[in-house]
Amino acid sequence: MRTLLLTLVVAASACAGSEHGHEPSGTTHYPKPATAPDVKVYVAVEGDGAIMVLDGRDLAPLAKISLGGQHPHNIQVAPDGRSVWATVVGGHEPASGTTTSDRVVVVDPDRDEILATIDLGADVHPAHVVLTADSKTALVTGDTRNELIRIDTATRTILSRTALNHGTGPHGVRIDPDGAAWVAQISGRCVARVRSDGTQHHVMTDGQAVQTAVAGKWIFASQYDTRSVARIDSSSMTVSYARLPDGAQGPIQLYPTAAGTKLLVADQGVLDGRPASNKLFVLDVDAMKVTDTIEVGLGAHGVVAEGDRAYVTSLKDDTVTAVDLTQKKVIARVRVGSEPNGISLWTRRGAAP
Repeated sequence: MRTLLLTLVVAASACAGSEHGHEPSGTTHYPKPATAPDVKVYVAVEGDGAIMVLDGRDLAPLAKISLGGQHPHNIQVAPDGRSVWATVVGGHEPASGTTTSDRVVVVDPDRDEILATIDLGADVHPAHVVLTADSKTALVTGDTRNELIRIDTATRTILSRTALNHGTGPHGVRIDPDGAAWVAQISGRCVARVRSDGTQHHVMTDGQAVQTAVAGKWIFASQYDTRSVARIDSSSMTVSYARLPDGAQGPIQLYPTAAGTKLLVADQGVLDGRPASNKLFVLDVDAMKVTDTIEVGLGAHGVVAEGDRAYVTSLKDDTVTAVDLTQKKVIARVRVGSEPNGISLWTRRGAAP
């Protein structure tokens, strides 16, 4: 079975160069709010081949960055808040018979315009991107080649391409306080810890690991097929599991709250013939039990949080939802375009990783 999440990416990339046409590359700016936002929400709108920028207060649109027919899957604001990075899947151009390169796009968050593009090569199928705490290195997972790519953010050049020596289907990735990358491998049913020198350790899991999250000593991995969340002790490498409530259809992205005591779990479904879910689960990281369930958009995929507010993308109803985590209720929802996937936050203090 090919990787679970890249099914959506491949379907989107197949649209590139179709008879429907695409918006040219460039930014559309919307009217500026009276007061500049303290939080901006960046969304990879995969089906539309665009990045949407929203006001974190009310989800009003600030800008739309069109990518000329290529499809962003994941997005990440650098920790220093000075750049935004998105993985972009190329496509086949019927007119020329060529295949365009997969790439990473770098956006200037001050102007919300493209700063640079970095070619990764064809048939890499880049999934997620994350940056080191010092914002000096970007790490990208490449599904097809089963690799972790390191990019120098200053020169925007590729530093290394590390082949993962066990498991397949690298997708989500996060970095722990020691600088090690934790890579979820969907087909490999494992999580790889990859240090900056390329040293690897693989932890087997019961299910298809889609995305990881780091909260203190704990490393979490969503398990789509088993409808659960794995928790790895980063010292002993032992694994325990939290089964999601009855009715869960398959978790995708994870994100810890600021205190690190709770884990937000976006339950998507959709794949493998499952119905779309609209659930955002709140998991107690110590007890490994779901404490709250909040209804968001249909096909909940990406999640990120800042303070008492979370933001969730939903790829089946094309929305982004803002949730008050204290009141446990939805406070805003907006349609952003077809298949919103990755999501990240810019704040005046820097980024929410």
